[in-house]
Amino acid sequence: MDIDLTEFFSIVDTRCVIGKTMEQLSLEDRTKFQAAMDHPDISLVSLCGWLSKRGIKTTTTTVSTHRRGQCRCD
Repeated sequence: MDIDLTEFFSIVDTRCVIGKTMEQLSLEDRTKFQAAMDHPDISLVSLCGWLSKRGIKTTTTTVSTHRRGQCRCD
């Protein structure tokens, strides 16, 4: 019996927590957050605080890993 299981492989989201979180933000907030992530003088604590004010809990380690491009996101 040959069963097509391809649909199960396509639903796996391999992005990190920050990558998934950014999708939940409005376009304006996503643009602002990405600009802040790209700015070297904005601290990890500030980035986490900004997300926290929007109800998104994360850690500085998670943000740092994404910021450095060492996460699971493409």
